[in-house]
Parts: sequence; C-alpha cells; structure tokens
Amino acid sequence: ESGNPPASTGSYAVCTPSHEDVVMPTGIDLRGVWQLSSMSLGIGIFAMPRAFYELGVLQGSLCIVAMGFISNASLQRLLDAALKCGIFSYEGIAEHAFGRVGKLAMAIITLVTTFIATLSYLSSAKELLVNMVAAFLVNVDPNDTSSGASVQILSGTKDMVVLALLVAVVIPRCLSRSIGDHAWISATGVFAMCFSALVFVMASIVEKASGCKTHCGEPPALFSGDIPNGLKNVATLAMSFSMVFAVFPVLQERMVNGNGGQAITSMRTTVRLSIFLSCCTYLLVGLSGVLTFGSATKSKAVA
Repeated sequence: ESGNPPASTGSYAVCTPSHEDVVMPTGIDLRGVWQLSSMSLGIGIFAMPRAFYELGVLQGSLCIVAMGFISNASLQRLLDAALKCGIFSYEGIAEHAFGRVGKLAMAIITLVTTFIATLSYLSSAKELLVNMVAAFLVNVDPNDTSSGASVQILSGTKDMVVLALLVAVVIPRCLSRSIGDHAWISATGVFAMCFSALVFVMASIVEKASGCKTHCGEPPALFSGDIPNGLKNVATLAMSFSMVFAVFPVLQERMVNGNGGQAITSMRTTVRLSIFLSCCTYLLVGLSGVLTFGSATKSKAVA
C-alpha cells in the first residue's frame, strides 16, 4: 500500500495489511475473549464491593458501565489506527505518531503498569493462599477479630519469602514472547475467577436471605459526596479494564499471511465480548457484595 510504512525486521514488526482472500476462522473467538479478559478479571474483581460502597451503589454501577463504553471505544479506535497505519504493536504505533521518544515512553508505560499489576496479583494470591492454609490445616480463622486484635499468620520475613517464591514461579512464564504459548493459563484464570465470582454472589445471596445477622454493616448510599475518596475508587475501577495491554499480542497471533484487515474485523467482536463479560462480572460481584455486607465489606471481599 502506498501510504503504509515499510515492514520492519525488528522486535516490533510492522505488517502491511493484505486484502487477499485468506480463510479466517469463523464464529466467536473464545480463546481471544479469554486471553483479553484474563488481563482484567483478576483478584481486583473482589475489590468491587468496597469500591461500590465508597462511591455509592448507583454511582459505582454507572462508572462501570461508562468505563465499559469508553474502553470499547478506545480499543476500537486503536484497532482503526493499526489498520490505517499497517502497524500492529503498541510501540510501533507510538513511534509512528511521536518518533523514538514515543516508542520508548510506550515501552516504559507498558512495563511499569503490567509489573505493578503482577506484583499486586501475587501479593493478593499470597495473602489468600496463606489464609487458606491456616484455616484448613491449623484451624485458624484469619478473619476472627473477636479478641479485638487482628490475626497475623506469618511474620514480615516469612511473608516476603512466600512472596519471593511466588515471583520465582511466575517470572519464567512471563518471559515468553507469545501470549498464545500459555493460552491455557488465560482460559483457566478466567474460568477460575468467574467461578469464584459466582460462588461469592451465591454466598452473598444466602447471607442476605438468612437475615444477614453476623457480617453486615450499614447499607450503602446511592451516591458518595466525598470527591477525593471517590476519585481514588474510580481509579480502582478504571484499572479493571486493563485488557488493552493484550490487544496487539492477541491480534498478531490471529493474522494469517499478514492479513491484518480480516484479523482486526474478528478482533472487534472479541474486544466487545471481553468488555461485556468483564462489566457483567464487576456489576454482579460489586452489587451483590455491597448490598449484602454494606459498610462491613472489606477492601478484598474474599480476604
């Protein structure tokens, strides 16, 4: 194409869209939906009830719906830019728009954001794993505050050792250049989080139906008047739509003979389904948790 930049042989390939009749998979790309959703449906979904309480039930729900629409619009425009420029990588598009500085900035943003998210997930996984082991093997309830003091399972040093072991297990998986090499992790993760969310929702319904006598606090408001606290929790909700970091890796694996046009057409539906799945999960967990537990909702509802 005359308006497209030449192909690059570097790490971030620039691919020229082809309009040849290449056979593409038909139907819904469930694998792509799981891969995108796995970037969003992490332990953060159980922060939704507390965020909804801080924001207010109606305000929190409206924020999730609005962010879903904004996220979809942003990702669709990103795919438009990729199709028009013939560039199918974040750093490639940033370099095309802003030069080498843009490429470097995009690489740093991606690295920092995904690194922080990974550490956050590992920290939460460590906490839940330790609490589960203590509850099942030692018969200690980490949530028991009847004595007036919190229960500490591990000392600070042991806590860091467990976290370091989790990092050592996960890091080798992160060194793969292809997201498809570990697609089973994405599918397993999404199913696990959806199943956990379903269990949480059902437990909340049972607790509410039983009269909510032990774990419930004051009911939530519809809107929060606390602007600083509201902004903090809106940021928490916004970080839940992080599937943007998987769009191009997933797209690149679906390109056949460089045919970016057909791959992007399929990708548009995949993006919409991923965002719809994420929004529904957030709303179900957030509303069921906050309407049941109210002010007693923790920062992580499953902790």
